[in-house]
Amino acid sequence: MMLGVPNSVAYLGAALIASGLMLGIGFAGYSAYPMGLATKATYPTAFGIVNSVGQIGGGCAPLAVGFLLDSYSWTSVFVYMLGTSLLCLCC
Repeated sequence: MMLGVPNSVAYLGAALIASGLMLGIGFAGYSAYPMGLATKATYPTAFGIVNSVGQIGGGCAPLAVGFLLDSYSWTSVFVYMLGTSLLCLCC
């Protein structure tokens, strides 16, 4: 059950589109720089490596969040998300 979700379908649809747009911008950001360093011959392999390593977070983050939620509370989950976001901004 989600708390505080508005009943407006248009608002939720716009939020979903904005989320997808931001995810697309993030994907371009983490793949653009390494792909600029790759040669034409090594581009497919380099893209595969960058994409594989980049997707590890998609598998590990839900496990970490589940562990934090089982062991602590939602506050620890949001602190984890804040910390990982700040780490990404700093690197």
